[in-house]
Amino acid sequence: DEMCEIVLRSAKILNVEIEKQAAFEIGKRSRRTPRIANHLLKRVRDFAEVGGDGRITLDVSKDALLKLGIDHLGLDTVDRKILECMIDRYKGGPV
Repeated sequence: DEMCEIVLRSAKILNVEIEKQAAFEIGKRSRRTPRIANHLLKRVRDFAEVGGDGRITLDVSKDALLKLGIDHLGLDTVDRKILECMIDRYKGGPV
């Protein structure tokens, strides 16, 4: 809920119209980090402006995050490669 409020506040500052469900989705995938939430908001805003009418809806946010390679846990391609390396090279042990 706190991350959703941060996204809604940032959207207001950026003068972007956003649905609460979309703000919640962006906040959920930001790994509880406001800096990441603001970054994702700006990227999703770009998708909304180019591919839609500028409004960030739940569908627009999910589609944008999918295209950006951000999964439901907030992990991107680089994060997954780091985890794979830890599993493969270090057998999941301490690194």
